[in-house]
Amino acid sequence: ENKSVVRQNGLQVSIVDTLEEKESPRTAGSGSTPEAIVLYTELLQCLIPQEKDDNVLLRRVFLVFNEMRSAGATPDHACYNSLLRACALSGDATKA
Repeated sequence: ENKSVVRQNGLQVSIVDTLEEKESPRTAGSGSTPEAIVLYTELLQCLIPQEKDDNVLLRRVFLVFNEMRSAGATPDHACYNSLLRACALSGDATKA
């Protein structure tokens, strides 16, 4: 199975390491697939309304974002918008 389990500060996230898809022209040579980027972005968007504690929210979204980049997925504008939304909701302009 192609999954990583990341544990940090009492949080556990299971993340798909790779998707076995052919590269598209959009992502050729980047190590990213559109499907991987969409999955990570959806995960980020799902975390945002679930968390009431601002510090936990930011830790979770940045944990997923860093894991995404470590797995070789290149963030797109929707992914960055999710990060900015999490920062805005938590009131952390520095991270934004």
